[in-house]
Amino acid sequence: DFCLSRGLGDVYKRQVFGGKGLPNGYRPEKNEFISWLSGKPSLQWLIIRLYKPEGKRQLPRGTWEKVEMCFLMDGVQIPSKTMKLETNHIAESHKEGIDTILSEIMREME
Repeated sequence: DFCLSRGLGDVYKRQVFGGKGLPNGYRPEKNEFISWLSGKPSLQWLIIRLYKPEGKRQLPRGTWEKVEMCFLMDGVQIPSKTMKLETNHIAESHKEGIDTILSEIMREME
């Protein structure tokens, strides 16, 4: 359901979490959204794994809002203020699936 190539990872980091090299007020066009097909809990766990600072209890302020702006869930933009809900109740199956994908990506990058 989900594939993260190095190219997509670079685009993702640049557009979603940093905006480096992008003009102020930049808003992605519809075709620049990342389409997510694996459900909300899997996306939540991916974001937590990638962006929660080590030893911290929470993600940096504004992270969920950026996700909602730049991702499509099943082809539809994610409603505002919904991504951070229920992140304490992500099923182990969602966590295991994302952790497996991240491990595979890390092995390929070595």
